[in-house]
Amino acid sequence: MIEHLANFPDDVVAVRFSGEASKSDYEDVFIPAVDAALTKGGKVALYYETAPDFTGYSLGAMGEDAVLGLRHYFQFSRVAIVSDVGWIRNAVTAFRLLCPCPVRLFDVKDASSARLWIGTEQD
Repeated sequence: MIEHLANFPDDVVAVRFSGEASKSDYEDVFIPAVDAALTKGGKVALYYETAPDFTGYSLGAMGEDAVLGLRHYFQFSRVAIVSDVGWIRNAVTAFRLLCPCPVRLFDVKDASSARLWIGTEQD
């Protein structure tokens, strides 16, 4: 499941993943939020947080995530990932070098630092 998180700047799409993220979660929640934020002009920052019960992505969700990332490849200003899930941390470490924007990984205990970082003025 993907849910919106409140109290972020307008140019930040903030979401929490719990249970299993499905294709319909992307189609109904995440993609429309990114598209709406981008219609305001400028780039958008992404804040991802995983809940303790997060188990992963369905195959359809993985496909939607890839399409979303490629479709808006140069429209993200920065990405914060807050997770203690080992395989997510490994994947982010491996793939963040391919991203054209800053990507930072935070432990769950450092979520407040991630929120500060994602909400700061972009260079």
